[in-house]
Amino acid sequence: MASHRRNSGKRFTEQARIERLGVALCSMRVAEMGHIWREKGVDYGIDGEIELVHEGQALNRVLWVQSKAKGDSIKFAGETDTALKFLCEPNDIDYWLSGTAPVLLVCSHPESDNAWFKHLPSWFSDAQRRRARVVEFDKTRDRFDETAADKLLDLGVDKAGGVYLRP
Repeated sequence: MASHRRNSGKRFTEQARIERLGVALCSMRVAEMGHIWREKGVDYGIDGEIELVHEGQALNRVLWVQSKAKGDSIKFAGETDTALKFLCEPNDIDYWLSGTAPVLLVCSHPESDNAWFKHLPSWFSDAQRRRARVVEFDKTRDRFDETAADKLLDLGVDKAGGVYLRP
C-alpha cells in the first residue's frame, strides 16, 4: 500500500473543494436546462460560459457565469431560509459589466444541491444597487435549476440586439 506523505507544499483547501463543486453544479444545472456549459480554463472573474439552446438548436448566444460557493455550514451574508445577499468588490463589478456578454452571478451550496442566480447587468443598472454593491437573491424566484431554462433565453443577447455594452 502506498504511503501518503504529508507535504508542506500546495494545499487543496476545503474552500477550494467547495468552489470546484460549485462550478460542477453550474455545469450539471446548465445541462439539465438543455443549454451548453463550457468551463473557462483560466479564471479571472468568469468561471464558465452558457451557450443558449432553443428546441435543440444552439443559438450562438452566450451568458458568462461567475460562481460563488459555500459549504452547507457556512452561510452567505444575510442568508435566511428565503433569501441571501452577496457583497461584490468594486473591481469585480467593473469587470463583469465591461464585457461583451451578460454575466450571471451564481451563488450555491453545492453539498445540498442548491443554487441561485442573478443577471448582473439588470441588477446593477440601478445606480443605488451599484453603489451598495450587494446582490440580493430570493431563494424561490432566483433558483438556478431547470425552471430557469427559459429565463436564460430571455437574458442572452441576440444578434438583433448587437453586442452588449456596459451602461
